[in-house]
Amino acid sequence: MNLDGQVAIITGGGGVIGKGIADILAQSGAIVVLADVEMATAERAAQDIEQKGLDSLPLRLDVTEKLSIRTAVETVLERYGRINILVNNAGAFTAPGWESRFALSEVDWEWTFKVNLKGVADMSESVLPFMKQQREGKIINVASTGGRMGGVDNPAYLSSKAGVINFTQSLALQLAPFNINVNAICPGAIWSGMSDPANHLRKHVIEELKGLSPRQMYDHYVQEIPLQRGQTAEDIGYLTAFLASEHSKNITGQSINVDGGKRMN
Repeated sequence: MNLDGQVAIITGGGGVIGKGIADILAQSGAIVVLADVEMATAERAAQDIEQKGLDSLPLRLDVTEKLSIRTAVETVLERYGRINILVNNAGAFTAPGWESRFALSEVDWEWTFKVNLKGVADMSESVLPFMKQQREGKIINVASTGGRMGGVDNPAYLSSKAGVINFTQSLALQLAPFNINVNAICPGAIWSGMSDPANHLRKHVIEELKGLSPRQMYDHYVQEIPLQRGQTAEDIGYLTAFLASEHSKNITGQSINVDGGKRMN
């Protein structure tokens, strides 16, 4: 994909999936802004990309704080003068402190929706004036195959990701007259920083997973995938690069699974 000179903001850019997306976009020629609530994580990811001779900028960004969002967007515009691509990747499976809980609490519901859904909406809103003025732009939301149907392990997370899918469709309709494409990616099983809180909760609510280590739980899930393999952050990156490119100019409002055939809807 040719993304030469395009400026891409990736929220949660220092995490496993965010870094994988940033790597592929940078290899495709984009200038990647790794925006993360943990500045040290963003800096490490940016350094790794720069060591490959590619362009990147680490930024601290908390998607739950509008001032933080505004400051980050202003910094990018002051430096580059444009924003071509927004990847809403920052996410949370539970609220901080999950290690001490064995069931969802009120704080988990509030935090998960604040990060996963409201954060996506607020980030999108922050770049829209500039994308509308440019009359072009690509917004790519990282949802989840979990947003396709309910489950017993974490209804807060699953519901928030279902909201992202619905929001993607709504925003796509609103922005089509401005030549702005909005799509979502629904990853399946990826071994990432979200695996620990996810598996901590699952082993207390799913009988067959009790007694398994986090890695054993992940491997158990992979065995149920038709292609018999988990997904990688780079898999998500390649689809992101396609959706950010001109090759996807007639694709908008779609939510695409990357899950080895586990869910086909």
